[in-house]
Amino acid sequence: MAPDEAKAFEDFIMWRLAELSAKYELPFQIHTGGAQLQHSNPMLLVNLIHANLDTRFELFHGGYPWVRETGAIGMKYGDHVWINGVWLPALTPWRSTRLMNGLR
Repeated sequence: MAPDEAKAFEDFIMWRLAELSAKYELPFQIHTGGAQLQHSNPMLLVNLIHANLDTRFELFHGGYPWVRETGAIGMKYGDHVWINGVWLPALTPWRSTRLMNGLR
Protein backbone atom coordinates (compact mmCIF):
# COMPACT_ATOMS: atom_id res chain seq x y z
CA MET A 1 0.00 0.00 0.00
CA ALA A 2 1.34 3.42 -0.93
CA PRO A 3 1.94 5.92 1.91
CA ASP A 4 -0.88 8.21 0.75
CA GLU A 5 -3.28 5.26 0.59
CA ALA A 6 -2.25 4.15 4.07
CA LYS A 7 -2.82 7.66 5.43
CA ALA A 8 -6.27 7.86 3.81
CA PHE A 9 -7.21 4.50 5.34
CA GLU A 10 -5.90 5.49 8.78
CA ASP A 11 -7.84 8.76 8.64
CA PHE A 12 -11.01 6.92 7.61
CA ILE A 13 -10.67 4.51 10.54
CA MET A 14 -10.06 7.31 13.08
CA TRP A 15 -13.06 9.34 11.89
CA ARG A 16 -15.29 6.25 11.81
CA LEU A 17 -14.24 5.26 15.34
CA ALA A 18 -15.02 8.78 16.57
CA GLU A 19 -18.47 8.50 15.00
CA LEU A 20 -19.12 5.06 16.50
CA SER A 21 -17.90 6.17 19.92
CA ALA A 22 -20.53 8.90 19.93
CA LYS A 23 -23.22 6.58 18.63
CA TYR A 24 -22.62 4.01 21.37
CA GLU A 25 -21.77 6.61 24.04
CA LEU A 26 -18.30 5.19 24.63
CA PRO A 27 -15.20 7.29 25.24
CA PHE A 28 -12.70 7.35 22.40
CA GLN A 29 -9.41 6.71 24.18
CA ILE A 30 -6.27 7.86 22.37
CA HIS A 31 -2.67 7.38 23.43
CA THR A 32 -0.92 10.73 23.00
CA GLY A 33 2.67 11.78 23.49
CA GLY A 34 5.68 9.68 24.28
CA ALA A 35 5.39 7.25 21.40
CA GLN A 36 6.78 8.24 18.02
CA LEU A 37 7.28 11.86 18.91
CA GLN A 38 6.82 13.18 15.40
CA HIS A 39 3.32 11.62 15.24
CA SER A 40 2.05 11.84 18.81
CA ASN A 41 1.43 15.53 19.41
CA PRO A 42 -2.21 15.90 20.59
CA MET A 43 -2.56 19.02 18.43
CA LEU A 44 -2.76 16.64 15.47
CA LEU A 45 -6.19 15.60 16.83
CA VAL A 46 -7.77 19.06 16.93
CA ASN A 47 -9.60 18.75 13.59
CA LEU A 48 -11.00 15.36 14.62
CA ILE A 49 -12.04 16.65 18.05
CA HIS A 50 -13.56 19.85 16.66
CA ALA A 51 -15.61 18.00 14.04
CA ASN A 52 -16.94 15.38 16.48
CA LEU A 53 -18.52 17.38 19.26
CA ASP A 54 -20.72 14.44 20.33
CA THR A 55 -17.71 12.18 20.89
CA ARG A 56 -16.11 11.94 24.34
CA PHE A 57 -12.36 11.92 23.79
CA GLU A 58 -9.95 10.72 26.47
CA LEU A 59 -6.35 11.74 25.81
CA PHE A 60 -3.85 9.52 27.61
CA HIS A 61 -0.53 10.43 29.23
CA GLY A 62 -1.40 14.12 29.40
CA GLY A 63 0.06 14.34 25.90
CA TYR A 64 3.56 14.37 27.38
CA PRO A 65 5.77 16.12 26.42
CA TRP A 66 3.08 18.42 25.00
CA VAL A 67 1.18 18.92 28.25
CA ARG A 68 0.54 22.61 27.59
CA GLU A 69 -0.95 21.84 24.20
CA THR A 70 -3.03 19.08 25.74
CA GLY A 71 -4.18 21.51 28.43
CA ALA A 72 -5.21 24.01 25.76
CA ILE A 73 -7.25 21.33 24.00
CA GLY A 74 -8.87 20.44 27.31
CA MET A 75 -9.73 24.08 27.99
CA LYS A 76 -11.24 24.65 24.56
CA TYR A 77 -13.10 21.35 24.30
CA GLY A 78 -13.54 20.53 27.99
CA ASP A 79 -17.14 19.50 27.55
CA HIS A 80 -16.09 16.43 25.56
CA VAL A 81 -12.33 16.03 26.08
CA TRP A 82 -10.85 14.45 29.18
CA ILE A 83 -7.13 14.50 29.89
CA ASN A 84 -6.01 11.25 31.44
CA GLY A 85 -2.64 11.46 33.15
CA VAL A 86 -2.08 7.70 33.11
CA TRP A 87 1.68 7.07 33.45
CA LEU A 88 2.40 10.81 33.50
CA PRO A 89 3.57 10.73 37.16
CA ALA A 90 5.99 7.93 36.28
CA LEU A 91 7.25 9.72 33.18
CA THR A 92 7.75 13.08 34.84
CA PRO A 93 6.63 13.59 38.45
CA TRP A 94 7.53 17.31 38.35
CA ARG A 95 5.45 18.05 35.25
CA SER A 96 2.60 15.88 36.50
CA THR A 97 2.41 17.79 39.77
CA ARG A 98 2.46 21.14 38.00
CA LEU A 99 -0.20 20.01 35.51
CA MET A 100 -2.49 18.75 38.25
CA ASN A 101 -2.07 22.03 40.13
CA GLY A 102 -2.93 24.01 37.02
CA LEU A 103 0.53 25.58 36.83
CA ARG A 104 2.71 26.05 33.77
